[in-house]
Amino acid sequence: MCMADPADHRGTSAAEDVSRIDVRQGHQLPVRRFFPESGEDVGTVVILSDVFGWGRFYEQLAARLTTDGFAVAVPDLFSRVGELPEKTVPAALARRERLDEQLLLDDLGDVITKLATEPRCGGRVATLGFCFGGTLALRLAPTGPAATVSFYGFPTDGGDGGRLPSPLELAPTMRGPILGLWGDEDEYIPVGEVRRLDDELTRHAVTHEFQVYSGEGHNFLRALFAKDGSSQAALDAWERTTALLADRIRV
Repeated sequence: MCMADPADHRGTSAAEDVSRIDVRQGHQLPVRRFFPESGEDVGTVVILSDVFGWGRFYEQLAARLTTDGFAVAVPDLFSRVGELPEKTVPAALARRERLDEQLLLDDLGDVITKLATEPRCGGRVATLGFCFGGTLALRLAPTGPAATVSFYGFPTDGGDGGRLPSPLELAPTMRGPILGLWGDEDEYIPVGEVRRLDDELTRHAVTHEFQVYSGEGHNFLRALFAKDGSSQAALDAWERTTALLADRIRV
């Protein structure tokens, strides 16, 4: 399971703008926005968080992506159910249980549509998700974002007990390109489940690339910001991610 950031803080940085986007049922979904300094027309990367939501890791990702020339949008996936009472796995999972995940997917579809209409975006919006958010990214792939990147998304059950169609069930309707990244020592996602989704996407001729890293577990990309240096897997996964994003959403 994804973990809370040990040094989490929720202050708004100088580079951050918080928008509210109209979605279903009159709700206004808060979306953190980050832009590169160049001011040029750029595509937008929508970051979909794990069950803990916004934290230091996602702030670091947003900063790195804007440095690389991408605009970034980070929707508050839990704005309909409120803040966590405490940063623990049981509290995070209990909050997820209160989510209407189909409504959330509809909300995210509205957000992506809105972002795509912005002149500086040029219709180019990609999704980048992690764990719970990685599963959301896979479930949004049938809607046709410019690219889908899923880190340790749940391939065969969605991680939700079967309340919604799993990514495996949605595979025939998915639209590529899709990049999926996992570790072969992930304690929550057996490699066999990744292979089943890989095979199904191949069978339906959906453009995709799956990479499974030897010796890596869940959350391995967090090593990208480790003080003692990034792991080779984290560096390689990030290189693959930014290469796909550059190809699909940069002008």
